[in-house]
Amino acid sequence: MSQIYSLLKHFIIKVLEYLIITCVGTAIASAFLQVIFRYVLNNSLTWSEELTRYLFIWSVFIAAPVALVRKMHMGVDIIFNRLPGKVQIFTAAIIDLCVAIFALALVNYGFKLTSITMNQPSPAMRIPMGYVYLAIPFGSLFLTWFSLDSCLQNLRQLLAPATREEVYKS
Repeated sequence: MSQIYSLLKHFIIKVLEYLIITCVGTAIASAFLQVIFRYVLNNSLTWSEELTRYLFIWSVFIAAPVALVRKMHMGVDIIFNRLPGKVQIFTAAIIDLCVAIFALALVNYGFKLTSITMNQPSPAMRIPMGYVYLAIPFGSLFLTWFSLDSCLQNLRQLLAPATREEVYKS
């Protein structure tokens, strides 16, 4: 069962990574097209700036859970690194739990915001703004999952019997 779970998690992370690449690549292409049209052809595109902004929003909310899994989020760890091993693990579990609670709030309010704005068209592209705000609950669902997973891994590690090296180290 845990092997299937690991494969599913790895697959989801890969899909998210490809979505990030697609969003960022399309945003770069859109911005590049805008520059070409504005300065070379002297005719601005009405939709490219808006598309770039919305793709950037989506890439941020998709990248947050991937960064969490890779432990790439910024943090001030000067005190954390000076804590004893088991206290570090416990503190990391508490931090992951706090992230999960915050991400769940984002999921809840993100869905509310999405449903409220589904009938509001964007200024230039005229797409429902709900599709833009859907990035919040979408990314936050994965953020919740991965932070709870990390919290459980930390708690398992905390409750695991001490290894021979840990016994002799202390």
